[in-house]
Amino acid sequence: MVYSAQSARKTWNYDGNSLSVIVYTAEFDLKQKTEIEIEFTDDDITVLSGLKGRFSDLTKTVKMWTNNRLKDDAAFQDMVGISQSGQAITYSPDLIKEEIKKFNMLYPPTVMLLEKAAKLKPEYKPYVDLLKAKTKE
Repeated sequence: MVYSAQSARKTWNYDGNSLSVIVYTAEFDLKQKTEIEIEFTDDDITVLSGLKGRFSDLTKTVKMWTNNRLKDDAAFQDMVGISQSGQAITYSPDLIKEEIKKFNMLYPPTVMLLEKAAKLKPEYKPYVDLLKAKTKE
C-alpha cells in the first residue's frame, strides 16, 4: 500500500496525535475475511511507549493555560510548540523520529517551567503533577 495524505482507497496515512496508522481498504464483502498486517520494530514500540498519553496531557495543559489567559508567558510558547508534535507527525510521518526526539528533549524542561509557575500559582499544580507522572513512564 502507498502512503497518501488524503483519505483514498488502498492507501494509508498516519494520525500523529493518536500515533495511529490509518489504512483505507478497497470495498469488500463484510463476510469476507480480511487481514491487515502492520509491522513495527522493537525500537518503534519502545520509542512510542507512553507518548500518546504525554501528547494528550500536554494538550490539556495548553488548553488550561490558554483559558487562564497566560499566552504571553514564555513557558506557554514552548508548551504550544511541543504540544503540536502530533500534528507535525500527521503532516509529515517521515519525520516522526525527529519530532519524537525533539518532543522528548523539550518535554522535561517544559515540566520544570510549569513547576516554577505552580509555585506562584498553586492552581497549576494538578497539571504539573499530571505531566510529571508521564515523565516517569
